[in-house]
Amino acid sequence: MESDMEPMKTEMDKEDIVQESCNLVLVGLKDSQDNGVGVQKVVQTTDPETTSNDYVIEVLPSKAPRKPILLKFKNAETCKRVFSSYKAGVRKLTTTSCEIDKENTALYLYEDLPKSVRLLLKQAK
Repeated sequence: MESDMEPMKTEMDKEDIVQESCNLVLVGLKDSQDNGVGVQKVVQTTDPETTSNDYVIEVLPSKAPRKPILLKFKNAETCKRVFSSYKAGVRKLTTTSCEIDKENTALYLYEDLPKSVRLLLKQAK
């Protein structure tokens, strides 16, 4: 019975990796700014072609005043385009540069990697 379950578990793991490859995490917005408008301005700053219909927002649980926001993209190509644009020069995002407020708070965008990959990267540092 366990041997029958192994291929299914492998397929589920692959599905998780594919799903997570379409996700980005945004950190730095205040609770009052995570209502979608702030997120939309950040995404528009990194990639003007991307609209709010291309992703779904989910605020992740955290005790920090600036909770991480998960962006679930409907298309992996759109996600890659936004992230590569962020890495290629727009990397210094702030709330001021995105026209959210005048506090000039740093904003960070990173890939939502599977837990196993995050642990490997952490060990490699």
